[in-house]
Amino acid sequence: MRRVKIFIGLIFFSFSLYAQRTSELKVHVSQELSFGSFYSGRSGGTITISPDGNRWVTGEIILLVNSSGCPALLEIEAPPNRTIHVEFPVSAEIKQAGGQQNLTINNFTTDKLNNSLLTSSRDLPYGNQVRVGATLTVPGSVTLSSGNYIGNFRINVVCIQE
Repeated sequence: MRRVKIFIGLIFFSFSLYAQRTSELKVHVSQELSFGSFYSGRSGGTITISPDGNRWVTGEIILLVNSSGCPALLEIEAPPNRTIHVEFPVSAEIKQAGGQQNLTINNFTTDKLNNSLLTSSRDLPYGNQVRVGATLTVPGSVTLSSGNYIGNFRINVVCIQE
């Protein structure tokens, strides 16, 4: 009888946000990035969450339907008619809760062209929403431990035009 190792985990990220002139520019995370639950398969692969909430995989990963994952949602409070740019790290490491294993996320992207937006005054104070997606690289089931993985990373939110 062959044993099959199943990975079921949730991936949550919190963001460390840095903004210029914090009295004028404030950023709130109203939804954290989650890749949902999945089975890694023997050789692993990648899971991508798009800014609009679509989730797809490469390799042998099987998505579990009970947890679909979601993009992060940033809400930016700033004076109207300001150009805001969101900068992400090239990659970020997350760690197994209570364990030693790390996973890598990269290819951060937003629903805004070139990760920039022009602020508006509608629906103040949080009328300027930015949805963030990314890609998680997952090793195969031989090396991946089941569990929840958590982490945080730095995002810079910069007002480039006043």
